[in-house]
Amino acid sequence: MKLKNVTFIFLICFLFASNIHAKIYSWMDENGIKHFTDSPTNMSIKCLDNSSAFTFSGTEKTQENLGGIQGEKALYKRADQLMNEHRGEGDKLIEAEKLLQKILEINPNSALAYTGLSRVVRRSGQVGGKYSQPGYLAKSQKYLNKALGIDPTLYDAYWQGVYLYSKGNDLQTAKKMAQKAYEINPHSAKTDIMFAQLAFEAGDEDAVIRRSNAVISKTRNEACLHDAYFFLVKVYKKQGKYVLVEDTYLKSLEAFPNNAWQLDSYAGFLALRNRLDEAIEYAEKAISIMDFGMVRNRLKKLYIMKGADLLYNQGKPKEASDFFLSSIKYAPSAEAYIGLGTSYSMIGSKNKDNELLKKGIEAIEMAIELNPENGAAKRQLKAIRRLL
Repeated sequence: MKLKNVTFIFLICFLFASNIHAKIYSWMDENGIKHFTDSPTNMSIKCLDNSSAFTFSGTEKTQENLGGIQGEKALYKRADQLMNEHRGEGDKLIEAEKLLQKILEINPNSALAYTGLSRVVRRSGQVGGKYSQPGYLAKSQKYLNKALGIDPTLYDAYWQGVYLYSKGNDLQTAKKMAQKAYEINPHSAKTDIMFAQLAFEAGDEDAVIRRSNAVISKTRNEACLHDAYFFLVKVYKKQGKYVLVEDTYLKSLEAFPNNAWQLDSYAGFLALRNRLDEAIEYAEKAISIMDFGMVRNRLKKLYIMKGADLLYNQGKPKEASDFFLSSIKYAPSAEAYIGLGTSYSMIGSKNKDNELLKKGIEAIEMAIELNPENGAAKRQLKAIRRLL
């Protein structure tokens, strides 16, 4: 009896010792469901950014330094994230391309890398980037075909194909790509996004709404949710349902309060509704999170609109001048300098302040320098000079 107990205890100790360095990986899938596995190769490509590994002892390697399929997946996931974050600035696409080329150095036959390169070329071509020359869609298709030739079961390749062929106005091929993706992973939120994209292209508004709401109900993946809210906003705007448009914006910002792109987009909607103070508030919050071209241009215009309202509608040139100066800070324009010069001239005329009138002349002259064809600026310049 004692011998049996000793043997049992020894066996337990042996088993525990043999697993003392084993790792347990936890990861969250794109639908927000947490999983556990003892092998990193069992982790979803889409969820590596949400993964973690813990061990009883030892130093962990970063995922990107791991060899084989795990390192390849980690590099691809990082490149995919950069492409999701890209909204017109080229640096993120350049960085993503470098990561994908690094994969090819490790594995020249990586279907993941060629899928990613197809997406880099497509997105760069769309925004006037490195691959914006004629034929960028054909180059993107070439990379995609290579990826599918290596791995005809790769979900991401078909997902990329939907957007690529939609961009090329080949909806039939895009639909075939979506069907293939559906066969591989019918329950993914990204599958619903693909069909929402196709429905949007086809003008099927009911299907867009249904698919987008399905995504919102099943996932916490920011990229998928961003696209779902985007489609809903576009459809509701087209239908003139502005209450639903605003409700959709607010729900998206409740989910992602620090998404600079969504804050900027909502600011644009508020400006169209002539709610300038709110529009400026949201645009300023967006640029405080991330300084990018779109929001700078938005603020430039919003400050001019607010300044013009104060100057011409409310008769408040001092307050107006502050907004015109703010606009110039982001991007000098003839319109802002005309508003500034007019504000200075009104204050200078009222207070008989020749120095301020001269500043008004300087501002108008700057407007004419920026836009020599601006007849309004030339007429305003003559009017101010007569006041001296």
